[in-house]
Amino acid sequence: MNLSSNRDEEEPASEEPRVLRASARSRGTTSGQRSRHRVRGWTVAAGIVIAVVCYFLPELLFSGEAQIHAIIQDPAAFGIGMLLLLAILKLVLLALSFKGGFLGGPVFPILFASTMVGLALSLAVPGIPVGIFVLCIEAAAIAFALGAPLTAILLVVVVSTPSPSLTALVVTSAVTALVFGALIKPVMERRIHEKAGHG
Repeated sequence: MNLSSNRDEEEPASEEPRVLRASARSRGTTSGQRSRHRVRGWTVAAGIVIAVVCYFLPELLFSGEAQIHAIIQDPAAFGIGMLLLLAILKLVLLALSFKGGFLGGPVFPILFASTMVGLALSLAVPGIPVGIFVLCIEAAAIAFALGAPLTAILLVVVVSTPSPSLTALVVTSAVTALVFGALIKPVMERRIHEKAGHG
């Protein structure tokens, strides 16, 4: 009698962990499904936005490497405002692509946006050679975004083969951007953490 009574008393205790484990598994499965649905939703939404924008502005398609050559031929045909708009939208679509889970790297989109800004500045200040604006901004943007000034310098120099004096300006731009990034990034990270803490 004692054995049977003890067995009866132990059965509910042994069933309870099973129920808890099953409940935990079901909650984990549900949360995983929700996260997958959320990722798919972001991917679809990002794809729709990118498709609509690129339909009206085909210059923003893909990495922008091929489109740069066509725009450089006659930047005045686009105008300062359109060039700056293309630069901003390219970076916005890049961020949206990352958020949507699309594959790809930031180097060529950054080069595209930097080139658009350089061309816009060359139209605004025609007395300065366009190469100075474009190459220096490209090197500075890549060095700032990636934190790799040597990569930025080598990439710009190899692609464009500038003169020695222009190479010196490219190096100066990359180093300046790296120093500026080292100063401003801790401030930005601190603000992000503060917002996260308040949230």
